Amino acid sequence: MAKQVTTLQGDTSNNSNFNSINSNSSLTNLNPNPHAKVTFNIGGVIFQTYAETVLDVAKVSSLYRFPLNEDTLNTHFDAVNNEYFFDRDPEVFRSILNYWRTGKLHLPLFRCGPSVREELAFWGLEELDIEPCCWNNYNTGIATTASLVKLRRDSMREKEAKYIAEPTTRYGHWRLHMWYLLTTPSYSRTAKVYEYIAILFAILAIFSFCASTSSVFQIDTLSSPESVNVSLNLSSSKQASNISTATSSTQQTDNSSVPRRARISSVLIIIDYVCLAFFSLEYLTRLVSAPNPWKFIISPTAIIDLLAILPDCIEFIVQAAGPDLDDPALLDFLLLLRLMRIIKIFRVIRRVPGLWIMIYTLKASYKELGLMLLFLIVGTLLFGSVIFFVDDNSIFTSIPKSFWWAIVTMTTVGYGDMIPVTPWGQLVGSLTAICGVLVVAFTIPSLVNNFTDFYNLIQYNAKQKKLRCKKGAKQNGAAYSRESSTDQC
Repeated sequence: MAKQVTTLQGDTSNNSNFNSINSNSSLTNLNPNPHAKVTFNIGGVIFQTYAETVLDVAKVSSLYRFPLNEDTLNTHFDAVNNEYFFDRDPEVFRSILNYWRTGKLHLPLFRCGPSVREELAFWGLEELDIEPCCWNNYNTGIATTASLVKLRRDSMREKEAKYIAEPTTRYGHWRLHMWYLLTTPSYSRTAKVYEYIAILFAILAIFSFCASTSSVFQIDTLSSPESVNVSLNLSSSKQASNISTATSSTQQTDNSSVPRRARISSVLIIIDYVCLAFFSLEYLTRLVSAPNPWKFIISPTAIIDLLAILPDCIEFIVQAAGPDLDDPALLDFLLLLRLMRIIKIFRVIRRVPGLWIMIYTLKASYKELGLMLLFLIVGTLLFGSVIFFVDDNSIFTSIPKSFWWAIVTMTTVGYGDMIPVTPWGQLVGSLTAICGVLVVAFTIPSLVNNFTDFYNLIQYNAKQKKLRCKKGAKQNGAAYSRESSTDQC
């Protein structure tokens, strides 16, 4: 006897064409013999079962207004072929028919979750009816679809403002053209070239920031009033300290007694100024051409761009003002400004899909990351406390310092600054390392799967956009050209 089917709450879209049925109505086309065979034609595939199974399901369906009620069966009855015809998915119906027979709902593994959910809703089944062995595959498909929809909604490319109406003035057309040129690489070949140029300038700015701390790009110079302003380009606190302690009394005729300072190469200074000019011009152009300037100013991409150019602008103004370099607060402020230059890395991340997808993966996988963090905290508290009591206290001087050892051991880093020396300590260290490997092994695959799904979606969208553009060009009788405006694509 088939298990009674539970109703799908809130879903009435599939039975809106059918009238409410009295529970005492009869199946006029169904053989009253419970052992007679009943034929279903589901999308061209024939299924047969006993009338007893259908009678039980139809009886419950009439009471709870399932799609498979008596009126629905009578409506879909094909008198010519003596069968019930439904234009639905036959593969999923095979599982549903088995559910009517056995009361257990097992789903096909090769079908995606959303399509299965749609069929279950039509036949009046709930997710609660799915057996545990099939739930993981079904739920994975549903969760993946939800994540991809959220990615499409939160995509940086799709968050860019769009012109609602086609501009009518020449200035409006110029703004429209410049906006898409700066924000939409697929707009034209020129926009694509500009995208590569912008990435190149961002890489040059990051290179200059890193190279300024290397002795290869630094030049020793004697302390003199002329070299003070150039010394503002120092990027380490040690160098800044040398500036603050230097006084005018050091200016002696003997060069050997004159303090020496290091300033960065003029090549890096030129690179900084060129990048500053490029990024400033880009920001102002985007601000002028934006459909909604105020909305553009508060957008995440505009804030990142502004924070990336502000340090250079402020440092340039400070250099031009020529302040007193003996002020430690000013030196700390300048060093902080130079540290903020690292924000330029986000310009590269924003323009390369594979990189910002990695960041979005971390955002979308916050549950997995939270679980991993919880495991690490528990392991750190446990093993850090135990190692303090069982090992040499001259090495593990306190429990908080033992936490550091537990973290680097569980993450398999192992700096070697704190090493267990007693047998019990080595045993605890071994358990700590093993638990750390297990924590990483349990959580990292989920992050990898999310990244793969998101990256594949980005590649799919890019491929579909290109195919739509080609199709549109053929329909318009013109050869496909990357120079053509493809905003609608």
